[in-house]
Amino acid sequence: MKSHAAADAMVCSKFLANRRKARLVDQERRLLGRLPSHRTTDFAMIAVDVSRNGTVPIERVIYSVPSRLVGRRLHAHLCDDRIDLFLGPDKVMSRQPA
Repeated sequence: MKSHAAADAMVCSKFLANRRKARLVDQERRLLGRLPSHRTTDFAMIAVDVSRNGTVPIERVIYSVPSRLVGRRLHAHLCDDRIDLFLGPDKVMSRQPA
């Protein structure tokens, strides 16, 4: 029976703490502005040349690309979780960073 009473007390204290935090969150929401209608740029962009071996150097790491891109200049979008490679406006491939 003791553990049941302790669990009830813990639930009650969490409820009161959440209620106090809810008031603070409501106050902060009133001060927040509207979000922009479009996302901001969340990547870095660099231009890379495809070598005759079909590779591109990105941040001191060599990545292989399709051989049809040899001699072309690609634009690399360096996101946190991936690297997207573009030939002009066309996305030609996406890789996980090494």
